[in-house]
Formats: sequence, C-alpha cells, structure tokens
Amino acid sequence: MFGVIGMAVATFFVESAGVKLAVRERGQRDAPTVLLVHGYPDTSATWESVAEELAHRFQVVNYDVR
Repeated sequence: MFGVIGMAVATFFVESAGVKLAVRERGQRDAPTVLLVHGYPDTSATWESVAEELAHRFQVVNYDVR
C-alpha cells in the first residue's frame, strides 16, 4: 500500500486478548522511531497526514488502539 505522496506503508495486524488491531509502519527502519497514538474514539487514520510528513526522517508507527 502507498500513502498519499508515494511512501510505502506496511500494514499488519497484532492480536491481543482476542482482538485484532491494525498497525501501520512507514519510513526507514534504521531511523529513530516515532509512535503515533490516537485518542478515543478515533482510529490510526487520524495520524495519516502527520505520518506521511514524518516518514522522510523517522520510522513512523501508528496503530489502532482498542
């Protein structure tokens, strides 16, 4: 999957207590990591435009909170 400006986005799922949660990762894995956490009742999509901007300098991870 590719973001708005063409940066590759890896999407995978983790399971916790029987609940499947989406995790999105972009940027370079050897760069410092920025973790973007949304509040209630949003989803990780809240951070998509910010993640796109940060991915040029950081490894960016955003995920769906339960």
